[in-house]
Amino acid sequence: KRRDFGASFRICPGELIGDEIAINRLEWRELTMMMAACREYRPELFIDVGANIGLYSCIFGKSRLVPQALAYEPNPDAFAQLVENIRRNGLTDIVKPRPFAVGARRGSAFLTVGPPENRGLSRVEEAAGEHEVVTVSLDEELDLHDSVIAIKIDVEGYELEVLAGAARLFS
Repeated sequence: KRRDFGASFRICPGELIGDEIAINRLEWRELTMMMAACREYRPELFIDVGANIGLYSCIFGKSRLVPQALAYEPNPDAFAQLVENIRRNGLTDIVKPRPFAVGARRGSAFLTVGPPENRGLSRVEEAAGEHEVVTVSLDEELDLHDSVIAIKIDVEGYELEVLAGAARLFS
């Protein structure tokens, strides 16, 4: 268990993400900048694509920087930890976990899980991988108009697919 920016996390010692959270170093600069932007622009929704164990979603929810968050994570092990961290922080009414990969369209792709020492290197691929996963597009998932949103995308090389499936959202 570790606390970061007021949120509490179950971490796995010996795994890079858990070790970095334990010393309050994981993406500290990025988190600080996004938190400042959320304070200034007051987004109605935070979209966390590649949520992993929920670092951003839990911190933003616990800090009440966003009233609602969607956390997408296709890795079953990371998703289970994400759900636990949402519950641990009392955020089940704010953060909605989604066990999907985000891509250009609804369908399926393959997940190659990162090594045990860094599950954050898991990646989604179209053609080959260890596990088949469901993909969704943000345009199919969300029908937002004139809304202020904050979004974090961390999908190890699948970013163009995510953006292709969010053309309407960003217009």
